[in-house]
Amino acid sequence: MKRDFVKFKILSCKYHLIKISSIPIIMFNQMRKIFCVGSNITKNHVRYSAIESKASKNGLVVDAAWYDNFYDRAAELHPLERKLAYGCDISRDKNGTNTCRLAACKNKCFTIEKNDDGSFMAVTKIGDKDCILNFIWVQCTRTVFNWPKIEFIELFGVDLETKKEVTERIQL
Repeated sequence: MKRDFVKFKILSCKYHLIKISSIPIIMFNQMRKIFCVGSNITKNHVRYSAIESKASKNGLVVDAAWYDNFYDRAAELHPLERKLAYGCDISRDKNGTNTCRLAACKNKCFTIEKNDDGSFMAVTKIGDKDCILNFIWVQCTRTVFNWPKIEFIELFGVDLETKKEVTERIQL
């Protein structure tokens, strides 16, 4: 009889916090990527993944974590990163639609919808078109105390009707 052993990965970050992922390992293995956020000030990217959960009040769990270029989970988000930049708030309306807003860009929202194959996608307006959001690029400069200042955000996605790639640059 073959047994599957679960490997726990201890996650650490530059703030010397050591934490094992707070998501149950069964859910973690079933999570599906929604979109990623990259930046010019770090080689890693933040990946947003989702899974349905009856335990969640919205029926959906969205996880955001740092991933390296090999798509290995590198670290949990620091609480400040979660609160000011990469965290997201999910709300569910009466129709059961999950709407998500990123902490850094509250005026831009997107809905999380389920595909026929069971995976999730983020749908938002890019330009004037309804699109599947694939990637967000954040262009930054360093300021006093090495704090990043956002110059612009660029959204990359695919038009739902034409299936063509669409981009939009938002100057801040």
